[in-house]
Amino acid sequence: SNLIVSGTLSASAGNIAGWNIVGNTLTSKVGTVELSSTTNQGQITIGSSIILKGDSTPSVIGGWLVDDNAIYKTDTNGGIVMHGRSDKKDIQIRSGSAEGTTIIHIGELSAGSDTYGIRGKDTSGREIFNLGEQGHDIAGWTFDYGQFYKLNKVYISAAEEKIYLGGSTY
Repeated sequence: SNLIVSGTLSASAGNIAGWNIVGNTLTSKVGTVELSSTTNQGQITIGSSIILKGDSTPSVIGGWLVDDNAIYKTDTNGGIVMHGRSDKKDIQIRSGSAEGTTIIHIGELSAGSDTYGIRGKDTSGREIFNLGEQGHDIAGWTFDYGQFYKLNKVYISAAEEKIYLGGSTY
């Protein structure tokens, strides 16, 4: 009824505490949790939605890939990438799988720059809006806390409640 072991215990088959032993793997009785000492340099699998890997290949949690640099879910139709590295802290929404297809960029806009904001582009790469430490513009117009303007052409001032067109004021 009681087992007392001194020294080393080794098993490549059998059951222990409700777990099945098969080679280098422990599997729960219902087969939803698996611990492997050899797959991907050690792997924990829980159902089909969580796969934690011990090597450099990305782990999977709820269909999202997790590696040393990011949490992401992308394919040829786009997706989302969240970086958390010390030199790159951002969220990218993409229209394709490559970094060059980023259409919404939130956080550190250039790796290592410490310049934070939000930038939006269309799928051809043209900038639509830019908000943050790098400036404030939308559709080619610049704005700040009190005005919306096209430099030296048109100014719409909320603070002064006036519209300026070239040299004329309305």
